[in-house]
Amino acid sequence: LGRCYWKSQNFQQARESFLTAREKDALRFRADLKINDIIREVANIKRKKNTAHGVYLADAAKSFQRQSTNQVPGKELFYEHVHMNFHGNYVLAWTVFRQVQNALKHRFPKMNATSPLPPTEKECTQLLAYTLWNHRELLSTILYDYVQNPPYTGQLYHEERVAELQKQIDYYSSLLTDDVLQQISTQYKQAVSQSPSDPWFRKKYARFLYQAQQNNQEAFNQYRMLSYSIPHSYEGYAGMGFTLNHLKQYPQAIEANSKA
Repeated sequence: LGRCYWKSQNFQQARESFLTAREKDALRFRADLKINDIIREVANIKRKKNTAHGVYLADAAKSFQRQSTNQVPGKELFYEHVHMNFHGNYVLAWTVFRQVQNALKHRFPKMNATSPLPPTEKECTQLLAYTLWNHRELLSTILYDYVQNPPYTGQLYHEERVAELQKQIDYYSSLLTDDVLQQISTQYKQAVSQSPSDPWFRKKYARFLYQAQQNNQEAFNQYRMLSYSIPHSYEGYAGMGFTLNHLKQYPQAIEANSKA
């Protein structure tokens, strides 16, 4: 019904129908209206009684609504109906940032005139070393690990969603030429060099070396450094095991996988 209203450009009715569909969704992956209303009500009560004690409400649902076409959050913010894409995460981070900023202003009034602006979305992609390869891999994860499997297979328009995601994966795959992959490799190297203690950058670089460039020796070196950085995590050891197996160093691979 919501889609019919949308195609007839009756966007208010479409929004109401989509909201009703969410409320009646048997697969409760999303917060419903009642949950969100309870959160807002508690925040308002505390604000009126002046008993918030440093509690500030970052209303993500309203932020998503404002940032969406005809106030209906969709493809511009989400991969499907649950997981936010990069832009959706940026909008969420901005929403939280504004409330953190408000909290700090109340505690430190002198900072009002010097409050910094957050980085732009483009700057975030650079700071986080978020690349075309990352984007393609995330789309692949959403499709192959989630959407193609139950319970998603029982959703309306499932085949349409699968085809659309596959089309996006194929498109971004076509952009990953050898020259682009080399540029991405350089970007990861710079990120690791600038933040050598950050396990996130090193993990991304190691995975890229292993999966995209099949450079098992250098991937092993990065996974080994990752295991030093987060020795309590299985990820570094598992990566060492995978790469050592491809390097045909089987005893060392068994040892690494045992640690993982």
